[in-house]
Amino acid sequence: MCVRATNLPQCSKIDYAESTKIRVAFFWCSVAVLLLMASLPEAHFSCVLPNNAADIEWLGMRILFKMLSFFIGAAMLAAGSGIATAQSIQQKPPISAQGLNGKHIAGYQGWFSCDSDTPDRRWPRWFNGRSPDNGRMTFDLWPDTSEFPEEDTCPTPFLLPSGQPARVFSSLNPRVVARHMRWMERFDIDIAALQRFVAGLIDPASRKRRDTVLANLRAATRGTGRGYFVMYDISGADPATWAETLLADWKKLTTENRILDDPNYVRQNGRPVLVIWGFGFKDRPATPGQSLDLIEALTRTGGATPPFIIGGVPTYWRQRINDQLPDPLWEDVYARLDGLSPWTVGRFADEAGAANLAKNVMAPDMAWTAARGKLYIPVIFPGFSFANGGNSPERYNKIPRRCGRFYWSQVRATVGLGAQTLYTAMFDEVDEGTAIMPVAPTAREAPPNAKTVTLDQDGCTLPPTYYLDLAGKATKALRAGYTKQFEFIPQDP
Repeated sequence: MCVRATNLPQCSKIDYAESTKIRVAFFWCSVAVLLLMASLPEAHFSCVLPNNAADIEWLGMRILFKMLSFFIGAAMLAAGSGIATAQSIQQKPPISAQGLNGKHIAGYQGWFSCDSDTPDRRWPRWFNGRSPDNGRMTFDLWPDTSEFPEEDTCPTPFLLPSGQPARVFSSLNPRVVARHMRWMERFDIDIAALQRFVAGLIDPASRKRRDTVLANLRAATRGTGRGYFVMYDISGADPATWAETLLADWKKLTTENRILDDPNYVRQNGRPVLVIWGFGFKDRPATPGQSLDLIEALTRTGGATPPFIIGGVPTYWRQRINDQLPDPLWEDVYARLDGLSPWTVGRFADEAGAANLAKNVMAPDMAWTAARGKLYIPVIFPGFSFANGGNSPERYNKIPRRCGRFYWSQVRATVGLGAQTLYTAMFDEVDEGTAIMPVAPTAREAPPNAKTVTLDQDGCTLPPTYYLDLAGKATKALRAGYTKQFEFIPQDP
C-alpha cells in the first residue's frame, strides 16, 4: 500500500513486508495441495466400465478429491492476494511520522450533539435549549449532509424547500468522525487538531462527551492515515485552577488513555505535539507565572518524552499591543515555547488586509521565531459569520468568503513568506462561519426560515466541498513552495 509523500510515492515497509509474507505462505500451501493432487493415481477411462460397484465408488471419490483439491489450491492463491491487500488497507501508515514541516493542519471542534445524545434532549452547539427554532440557532452555516447515510444524521424541525427535514450530525457518532477524516484524506489535509476545552473537563458529562470524540478521532485517523494532536483551549476556564486541570488531564490522557501509543499522534523532533491556546490574550485567564509553571511541569515527565509545546497566542504577541496583554513577562513565556501559532481570525477582512498583516506582522514574527529555532504556524481562515451564536445580526457574513479568494490570498501571503506549516481555522466551525467542511451551497439546500450563509452568498455557484478542495490545493502550494503556478486560485468558480 503506497502513501503520497512530498515528491514520490513511498510504500510502507511494514505493509509491504506483511503482504509479502502472506502471499509466500499461501503460494507454498497452494503448491503443496496441487502436488498432493498430482501424486494420486490417475483414473483411466476406457470403453470398459469397472467390474463392480466398489470400483465405481473408488473412481468417483478420486475424481471428486482431485476437483476439490484444484479449487482449494486456486482459492488459496486468490485469498493470499486478497488478504494481503485488506491488511494493507487496514494499516495505513500514519503521515504524522514525518512531523509538522510541510503539513496542513485543520482545527477540529468535534463538539456537536443531537437531542438523542443527551438525557435532557438538548442540541449542544446547534441550538440553545430543547426546542430548535430560528431564535435558538447557534450556528451560521448549515452543514451539507448529502454524503451521509440518513441513519448517521439527525432530523430537525426545520424543513428544506423540498419539504424534507433539514438534518445535522453528532460528533459522538464514530461514523460521522470517520467520514470527516475520510474527507481530510480525500482532499489532502494532513492533521486534525482536536480542540479540548479546559472549562469542559470539570463537569463529568461534558468530559465524557469530549473523551468519546477523542476515541472516535483516534480510530478515524488510524483508518485514514491522518495525524492528530490535542489542542487545549483555556477560554472560560477557572482563572485559579485552569493550569492544574490541564496538567491533570494531560497526565490522564498519556497514562490511562495512552494516546501517545498511537502511531497517528503527531510528533515534532521526536516529541509529541501539545498545543495550548490562550496564552497572552486580554480575555483569557492565564498569567505569565501560571503559564511558566505549567510549561515547566509539562517538561518534567519522568521517563516519558516531554511534549513539543506550541502556544496559540494573540496576533500581536511580539509587539504587546491590541489583543496581547502588555505585561513584558509574556516574553519569557514565549521564549520557553517550542512553537507559536498566532490567532488571526477576524484581524482583517479582505485580500489587502491579509497582505498587509503578512508583510508588517507575520514576516517580523517569522524572523523572531527562526532566529530562536522555534516553529511558526500561521493561521488562515475562509471567512467569518457569527450572527446566530453571538446574537449579533451585524456579524452576519461579517467577513465574506469572496468565492474563495479571501482564503487563497492568505495562502499566497503565508506560503510566500516561507511558512513550513499551515493551520486552517476550522474544519467544522459552522458556529462562527469558518468551516471548510461541506455546507449548504445555495438557499435550495438550506431551510428558508433559518438565517444562514450559503456558498453562493457572494455571487458564485460552488459545490459543497469547494473549500475542502481549496484547502487541498493549499497543501500542494505549501509543499511545492509558492510559485507563479499558484498566483491565482487554481480552480476559478
